[in-house]
Amino acid sequence: MQGCYLSPVEAIHAAKSARTVAVLGIKPDSKASQPAHYVARAIQAAGVRVIPVPVLEGFDEVLGEPVQRDLRLLTEPIDILDVFRPGPALPAHLADILAMRRRPSLIWLQVGIRNETFEKEVLKHGIDLVVDRCLKVDVQQGSKL
Repeated sequence: MQGCYLSPVEAIHAAKSARTVAVLGIKPDSKASQPAHYVARAIQAAGVRVIPVPVLEGFDEVLGEPVQRDLRLLTEPIDILDVFRPGPALPAHLADILAMRRRPSLIWLQVGIRNETFEKEVLKHGIDLVVDRCLKVDVQQGSKL
């Protein structure tokens, strides 16, 4: 089955209904002013379980949660894989995403993050995509519905 790009309305609905989000590229608590940290903090504050998946080394916990450094080792189902990685870096994560024990049904590429090759492969493997949207904004928008 082919994945699809979600419409803005579908993205808001997905954000509103998410219970568990893995955040690839999350920044440590010491970088709380950066979007790759404060977006996750905001969705956690909205009641969503956040699984930190950083690429930076030197810390073992973010937002009070233990970090997971390998997507392939995630054992619990996640609703959204929220991505904070530069577009050119996305293909390097593709094999790990496709090898996940429980693949996410939705990958969320934050504002400004795009990679056509990565997107085509993700869709080809049946994973839906949200692109160029902020999960924090859509979680907050969904809470108003």
